[in-house]
Parts: sequence; structure tokens; C-alpha cells
Amino acid sequence: MMLTCCLDKHMKIPHLFILFIILTVNVFAKTDKYRVIWNSSPESCATIGWCKVDGLGAKIHYGEADVVDKENNYPLQKEVGRKTFHLELKNRFVRLEGLKPDTVYAFVIRDSNSESKRFTFKTAIGDPGNFSFVAGGDSRNNRGARQNANRAVSKLRPMFVCFGGDMISTPSTKNWSEWLDDWQLTTGKDGRMVPIIAARGNHEGALDVHRLFDTPRPEDYYALEFGKKFMRVYTLNSNIVRAGAQGKWITKDLSENKDVKWKVAQYHHPFRPHHKGKREQDAQYDAWANDFYKYGMNLVIECDSHVVKRTWPVRPSKDPGNDHGFVRDDKNGITFIGEGCWGAPLRRNDDDKKWTRASASFNQVNWICVTPEKMFARSIIVDSVEKAASIKESDPFALPEGMEIWRPETGAEVVVLPRKEKSSAGLLPVKRYLYMSTPDGAQKQGTAEPGIMVFDIDDGHKFVRRIDIPVFADGLRGFTGCTVTGKLYYSTSKGRLGCFDPETDKKVWESKFEMGCDRSCITPDGKRIYVPTGWWWRTPESGFIVVDAANGRKIDHIKVGPNAHNSIASLDGEFVFLGTQTTLTKFRAVDGHPVQTISPVGESGVFPYCIDSKNQRVFVCLGKHIGMDVVDLLKGTITNRVYATHPETGERIKHRTHGAGMTPDEKEVWISDQAGKKLFIFDITSNPPKPKGHVNLSMGGHGWITFSLDGKYAYCHTPDIFDVATKKRVASLKSADGKPFASSKFIEVQMRGNKVERIGNEFGLGRLQ
Repeated sequence: MMLTCCLDKHMKIPHLFILFIILTVNVFAKTDKYRVIWNSSPESCATIGWCKVDGLGAKIHYGEADVVDKENNYPLQKEVGRKTFHLELKNRFVRLEGLKPDTVYAFVIRDSNSESKRFTFKTAIGDPGNFSFVAGGDSRNNRGARQNANRAVSKLRPMFVCFGGDMISTPSTKNWSEWLDDWQLTTGKDGRMVPIIAARGNHEGALDVHRLFDTPRPEDYYALEFGKKFMRVYTLNSNIVRAGAQGKWITKDLSENKDVKWKVAQYHHPFRPHHKGKREQDAQYDAWANDFYKYGMNLVIECDSHVVKRTWPVRPSKDPGNDHGFVRDDKNGITFIGEGCWGAPLRRNDDDKKWTRASASFNQVNWICVTPEKMFARSIIVDSVEKAASIKESDPFALPEGMEIWRPETGAEVVVLPRKEKSSAGLLPVKRYLYMSTPDGAQKQGTAEPGIMVFDIDDGHKFVRRIDIPVFADGLRGFTGCTVTGKLYYSTSKGRLGCFDPETDKKVWESKFEMGCDRSCITPDGKRIYVPTGWWWRTPESGFIVVDAANGRKIDHIKVGPNAHNSIASLDGEFVFLGTQTTLTKFRAVDGHPVQTISPVGESGVFPYCIDSKNQRVFVCLGKHIGMDVVDLLKGTITNRVYATHPETGERIKHRTHGAGMTPDEKEVWISDQAGKKLFIFDITSNPPKPKGHVNLSMGGHGWITFSLDGKYAYCHTPDIFDVATKKRVASLKSADGKPFASSKFIEVQMRGNKVERIGNEFGLGRLQ
């Protein structure tokens, strides 16, 4: 009895505590399974969904978060607009309208006997601008991976989530209850919810998505527009007839929205799966693929296969050389990413195509960042995301600390650029020109009056005109360009760095730097120019000046080492390379952070070099012989030193090599013996590279070598132009007065009418990937 009394006495406080917990739960647990849904006009509308436990008369009480926080009051309220009872889940939906764009709203749900916690969400942008979204699908079965993927959403804080279906394995109350409970992990610790745009997969019931996510129509296909013709997201249903009413709708909507800058589609089944156990979706291909291409689709997110894939830009084609009805088209193709992995059982990525950029198998979500200039996608590896930090509001595109992304050989980012044309009808033909700056600051042979000499590649490289640019009298040190900006960028011997617009023939801006400007490079996104301070600087201050390509203003100064001379931005936008005294350094392009150093390399100094498209092999000119060092960037070592030999004596040639160019197909490297008036050619498909012969030049000079974008022509520091396949001289550059013209600072510019279509590179770079 004494023991019982003691227990009763000591149990008073626990019983009171448990009673308090129960009462607290009763206050806050009459509603659950919250979600914010976008199904129309996301800049001004949002649907708040939840599941009712009990209570009557539920309303959303809401207002702009700043007002709510300031006044501690919710000025607006709205009643439930739709109710569904689905699989024993009592779903309630309130459709908010008349909201302000790009604005944070706070809300609570109140009914007769409870009030939810405070949540917030942000409406979509009202004008073109920068934002990110997360996309993926297939979250069934593996609940731990699903929860981690949801946590990634909360940490990335995207504007919205595109979810491509197969949320659950079978449509049951238990599965959907668990899924909706897990979805709460997408909400930030501060209550910020991320809107979902939901698509149907083959594991959902026919009405699951419509009844649980309040989609605009029971067939679950619809489109949402962002930022006044800035982006349009198409959600399609690959589980119903792809043609028919859905096919007519997508054709009509695409044709009526030709002027939207970015078009994105999400649906469940991939056209061409990357797992052999999945069948090819031929009917879907026939119904959608040509319209996607015809009307300018940019990015497509697919699911279902439980693998990770990304493609090169492709277009539908049945021509010879196609693979499953697609061919690669870097200029006007559609990029596909996917295929699931939000938590479903992983499968083998065992069905790559010719146009597959990379594939793998791991739990992931796609994080897509959108700007007016480009979109770029990264695959977030979610297994360890719980320990990662959250995004910084001040730098919303920067990867949070501790968050891991997939880094295949073809690059960590998939960059999607605006398509140059929506269809070919009525377009002017593309014309190719060679823009050659003069006078060359490093050679006297073949010069002309200061400016740009333009030659017509398609008309036998005939002289077209000269553009007068008086400041070029300084002598040119470098001449680079960027397709995204459509501009050319020059550097001179007197420290000038300038931007030139080939569409207007006018200078856009010009800056001057005391240390000097050597052969600069610009990142492919057109954001940053990396300017070597010059081979003439031998102090510790030598290195890179980083410049804003939009206005020529200095962003940073990176100290590297003496004789900073030649720089290259990798074509995938990942890295920037700089040659200094017997050293080659690789930097991260986005912030200039050095990531690798190879030294010593190149005998003396670091003269010109070229790089393959995978950023794996670099060929560096030798400073005391005609030859090159072969650098393996994966191993961080020089694997071979290759010498050219005299055609008659077979002896090594003791001249400086100043020019190395890789053919776009990555089969050959050509190097310059300017003193001996020759270009030597090596087969780089063998290891070590094997000599293939040489071509003779008409004059000496500084030394340089690059190629036309299509790989047909070889250009160098002399007037001579060679056919790459035959090794025959096919043209000679001549100025208006018929005199031979030459320069080592030149670049290919392709124009459609008076608009820039594409710009090459002054370095001969591999373009195979």
C-alpha cells in the first residue's frame, strides 16, 4: 500500500504533463498534411491544401508576411473552396487570388477548435528575373531517400517543385498519408513552404493527383506561365492518350506561346528510357517530339526509369545517323534530364544513346537555376543532405555548404542556352566570317591599318571589308568572343581591354589596366573575362584581372605567378586555365578559385596550349624545341613529351613552338614551327601521339593555329588556309589591295542577317563532347 501511494504521489506530475501534451496536440493537430499548390497564375494565385482531422468551418487567415509580423494580425481570410474525400483522406482546398507577385505571404488555418502553426509561401515573379526550381519524381518505396530529397527542397528554398509522378507505390490511404506527412519536410524550419506543380505517374490512381493536388482538370495536363512570357512550364500526362485531346491542346498552346523565352515540360514516362527494362515510348514520341522542337521547347524533365540521365541538346530526326529518332543539335536542340530517383528503388543505367551526355544511378533531385541568359541544372545527391547547410539568400544559386552534386566527366552543370531559332521557315541563311584584328602586337608580317579585317569563309575566304578601330594601333594581344553575349573582346599592348559589337560595328566599352592585358578568355555564359596581366610581368602580382563582361569593371585580382600569358575558358563553363612561367593552373570559372597546378611544364615559359572537351588532356607547346607536353589532368602529370623532327635529317628541331590547336573532332593536334615556316601534325588518338606529317607556310611570324567551328579549315599566323582533311592549301588571305594579310589574333563569327548566330574561339579546342 505504501508503494502504491508513493507511485501515485510521484505520478502526479507526469500525468499532468501528458495531459498538457494531449491538450496541446488537440489545439494544433486538427489539420495536417499541408501543401501549397500552383495550378494557375502563380504570380497572383496559390492553392492551400490540407487534410481535415476534425473541426468545422475551417478558413485560411492570411496576409503579406511583413504586415502580419508588424501588426500581429492576419488581415485577410477565405473559406474552403473545394472538398474531396479520397482514400479516407478529407482534403480541403482554399484558392487564394489577387496576390502580389514576388511577395511572401503568411497564413494559418483556423477551424472551430484548432489553429495550425504559422506558414509562409512566396508568389512567383511578375517580370523576367532569376529564380530556381527543383524537379524530379519517383519517390515510392524508399522512405528514407524520399525524406532526404524533401529535406533538400527545404534547404534549397526553390521557387517551386515540379514533381513528375509515382509519388507512391500503390494508391492506398496508408501510402498517401505517409507521403503527405513526409512532404512536410520540404517546409523550412521557419515555416516557409514550397509550392508543388504535380504530374501523374503510372503508380497513382486515375484521380489521385486531381483530388489530392487540386489540378485544373481531372486529366492532369496544364501549363503555367512565369514572369510575363519569361517561362512556361508544361505538365503533361503520359498515362493517358498522348495524342487526342491532350495532343491537340499541347500543339495549340505551344503555337500560341512562340514568344515565351523559356519552355519547360515535365511528365512521367521518358521518350527514350536509359534502363533496358523500360520500353521505348514511340506513341508519345510521335505525339509530342516534333511539336516540342517546332515550337521551341528548351528543357524536358522525365521520370519513371529510376536512373539519372542528362542528354546533349537533341532534335527529332529520322535521317541516317539518328539514334532512336534523335540527333544531337547543340544550336537548336532540346535538353532532356531525369529519370526519377526521389526514393524509388534504383535501377541500372544500362541503355545510353549516342546523344546521352551522362548517366548514373543514385538518389537525387534536379536543381535548375533560371536567368534571362541561361538555365543550368545540377543533380543534388540527397543521401547526406541532412547535414548540409541551407541556401544563402544573398547568393541563391551557390551550392549550400555540405551539399553534394554529381560531377560526371561531361561537367557538373547542364547549361541550357536560348534556342537560336524556333523553326527554319523564313529565316535568312547563316553566313560565316573570319574576323581578324590588326596590327598584331606580336608580329609585323602581314599587317594592315588598325581595325578588323573581315573575310567570307563561305566565299573562298575573300576579303569583305575593314572596320576602322584606331586604338588597335596599340597592337593586339588577344581577340576572344562569346556566343551568349554576341560580342568580341580585345586586349592591346597598352593595357586596353574592350568590347566590340559585330552587329553594330561599334565599341561597347573599353577599360585600361596598368599591369596590362594579354590573351584573355571569357566564360561561356558571358559573365566574366579572365585577363592575364602579361608575359612581361615577372612579379608576384602577376596573374589574372577578373572583369565584368557587361561593363569592363574589375571584379577581382588573382595573384598566380610570373609571366601570366595565355588563358582558356573550357567550353563547358566549368574551368579557366592560365599559363604562367613553366606552370599550368586550372581555376573554377565561377569564382576563380584555383583547383589544380601542373609544374614544370613546357620546357621554358608556358606557350600556347589546347584542351579536349572533357577537360582531361592538355597539349602544351615546348619552349626550346618543336613539340609538346601531353598533360593528363586526371592524373595531374605529364604523360608524354613529343618532339617533331626535321623532315630530312630526322633530328629534333631546336625552335620555339608557339601555336597548338586541336581539331574539333579531337583526332589531331597541329603545332607551329614559325621559324621553320611549318605546321607539324600529330595523331592524338594514339598514345603517345604519332606524327602525321607537316604543311609548309608562306611566311614566318608569331606562331598560332586554330580551326573553323566545323573542323574543315585550319588557320594560322600566316595568310595560308588549309583543308584539314587533305592537308592542302585551299586559300590565301589578301587585303583589299591584293596584298597578303596575316595575324595571330582572329576568330570565327557566324551571322544570320545582321545578328550574331555563333562565335568560335581563338584557340583550337576539342569539341567532341
